[in-house]
Amino acid sequence: MEKLLTIFRGKIADIFVFGSLVVVDSTGKIIYAKGDPNESAFPRSSEKLIQALTTLSLGAKEAFQMTKQEIAQICASHRGEAFHISTIRGLLKKAGLDETYLKCGAHYPFKPDVALEMQKNGVEATAIHNNCSGKHTGMLLGTKLLGASLDDYYKPEHPIQQHILKMLTTLCDYSVTEEKIAIDGCGVPVHALPLQRFAYGMARFADDERLPEGLAPHTKDIMDAITRYPEYICGTDGTENYIIKKYPDGLVLKGGANGYFTGILTHHKYGFALKTYDGISEYRDIILLELLKKMDIVQEKDEDYFDRIFDKKIRNHRGEIVGEIKVNF
Repeated sequence: MEKLLTIFRGKIADIFVFGSLVVVDSTGKIIYAKGDPNESAFPRSSEKLIQALTTLSLGAKEAFQMTKQEIAQICASHRGEAFHISTIRGLLKKAGLDETYLKCGAHYPFKPDVALEMQKNGVEATAIHNNCSGKHTGMLLGTKLLGASLDDYYKPEHPIQQHILKMLTTLCDYSVTEEKIAIDGCGVPVHALPLQRFAYGMARFADDERLPEGLAPHTKDIMDAITRYPEYICGTDGTENYIIKKYPDGLVLKGGANGYFTGILTHHKYGFALKTYDGISEYRDIILLELLKKMDIVQEKDEDYFDRIFDKKIRNHRGEIVGEIKVNF
């Protein structure tokens, strides 16, 4: 890892953010890197694209007549907005299921105004409000198509989790051994692998010739769903939504917890992965923007737009500017 970002208070460096990032093409060639591209990390929710791909590869789109919004939703780390909840409920209903089947645990929505409104009205959070409930719904659809038990789909030994593991190892061309498998915040397996390997798997999404047979229609469906409906994979106030809405042609993004982010530059057939080791999303997102500038995605003319969203000024409680955030590459 190396220093990717510095927070200055006055003229003095106050905080350093360390991490690594890598951009690769669909052959695995490194196009750009900072830090150690072979550093292993958990993709966390960035892995949802591969989990969703597994579900689609089992025939879920056809079996449940999934819409683009529903495909985006099973890739989501949603913010609990009304359209997220209704989409998940509708998809569960198509499969003859309801939210009682979800094993992701409950928390209030991550969008503050939505959570506050629920609390004011005495509405208890349930599993469907969990930001990973779309992912779990996708796993339930896959489980149903496999004819496997719906009660324990979250366990590492369950057939749907074994299918996901196989998809990950195949697409990223990397053997994930038992000690590199842990449990994510929503209770399902998550897999540690080198940034370069995960970025390679993402790059292959955009290159039909580099994909295993039969996967290209499903990767296209996922990429199209995310670029058309980015608000479904995060929320109306989500990083992916802000950036993809500005550049809807050729950019797929998916954030993960604790400083992870992945994406696909579809026209170039590039994939990238980045990890910051402070785990703070606001710093990660500023690093992400700088990487997208380096890749000629984020344009100079749009800097004011992004500066309003991803503020690089440090302010005190009177609103006065007392420092700034600078990217180190």
